[in-house]
Amino acid sequence: MRLNTAPGTTIRVMKNLRVCADCHMAIKLMAKVYDREIVIRDRGRFHHFRGGSCSCKDYWPYGNHQDLKWHLESQVLH
Repeated sequence: MRLNTAPGTTIRVMKNLRVCADCHMAIKLMAKVYDREIVIRDRGRFHHFRGGSCSCKDYWPYGNHQDLKWHLESQVLH
């Protein structure tokens, strides 16, 4: 689906599932490349993506530091 909105318009998305880590990273990239604020409301919270970063400071996709450690180690192994 293609959106046709004026430059700088905030894009808002509501969903009832958690956003996966890959989608979280992709949305950060889109917010930076297209210079848009993207607001995602998932099952648990709001995420405000601006300029390539998210309001959760990348804590959310991994849940806790052990999950982040596992994720980083699994990326090195593959």
